[in-house]
Amino acid sequence: MNDQTITLTYAHIHGCIEQLEALAKGCCVDGRRSTIKALVLDMQAYLDTRLDTGTLAVGERDFDADVEQLSEWGAILGRLNVTCCTDQRAPHYRDAFDHLRAAYEQLMAAAGIGH
Repeated sequence: MNDQTITLTYAHIHGCIEQLEALAKGCCVDGRRSTIKALVLDMQAYLDTRLDTGTLAVGERDFDADVEQLSEWGAILGRLNVTCCTDQRAPHYRDAFDHLRAAYEQLMAAAGIGH
């Protein structure tokens, strides 16, 4: 994986984190806020352990695990989105999903998969 792909993937996951932090700040339900904060911590840990070197070659990365991780985050985000009590937060959810999708596309492109 080249440095540009890692940088773009990192930027998109970080963009998702920023949207989640905005959602957590405005969330009125403690349990949901805790779920959002846990998701942020999980994403940050992923960035710290998987994307921090910027030097891994395509063959050295586990793309299946990376894609599965993005999918799991998307599922959690989807549950939070459909159970949100106000449509005022919809732009944050949309932007968070857009960042996850873009991170996925970067990983797939780096693996030579995609359209």
